Amino acid sequence: MIGIITAMESELKNILDQTDLQKKFTRGGSTFYLGYINKKSVCLVLSGVGKVNAAVATTIMLESGDIDFVINSGIAGGLSPLKTKDVILPKHIYYGDVDATNFGYKLGQVPGMPQKYVTDSKYRHLMYDILTSKKIDFKVCDIYSSDSFIANGVSLGENVPKTNVALEMEGAAIAQTCYKFMVPFVSVRFISDIIGSKEQVENYKKFESEMSRMSADICLTLIKSL
Repeated sequence: MIGIITAMESELKNILDQTDLQKKFTRGGSTFYLGYINKKSVCLVLSGVGKVNAAVATTIMLESGDIDFVINSGIAGGLSPLKTKDVILPKHIYYGDVDATNFGYKLGQVPGMPQKYVTDSKYRHLMYDILTSKKIDFKVCDIYSSDSFIANGVSLGENVPKTNVALEMEGAAIAQTCYKFMVPFVSVRFISDIIGSKEQVENYKKFESEMSRMSADICLTLIKSL
């Protein structure tokens, strides 16, 4: 079974519209949807925004079904030279707001956990091949997760590079949960806004729904091509 986790309601709806829904249940404040996409068994959930919401939803999903791998699909902010509407397939996902360096850990490392989470090589390269065959341009860069919408006046974490990374609010928590359950994990994100640009918040509001739909379309393309 393929697990699909989104934070945006508009994105979940687009995927549900193409799901042969068989069952749904509510737990931990989230509704989980079980069904089929192109005859492939799937479990979908709208996690909500933020790391705790994402971790709770991921845990319930992994405990409730026989999940082969997890796709986290959604939108993210980007740092130049990334551009609005870029498709991002990350290899590494980090926390951007964790600091336990006083105890000998690396910046961004949760004690007892890796400093970075590596998306599953098999499924990541499969995603590369599918998008390439569909002539869909994509970029590979790292993602940093924090519980802040990073905009003008909101500082980046000290461990966050100042160029060519994406920033969002769920990925690292989902990745850590999958790591603890030993379940493969991949991510696909659309850049909705460029951090520090004069039009950032305006572009986020303008492109949020469009980028959520496009991210859902990419997710559906991947599932149907597996």
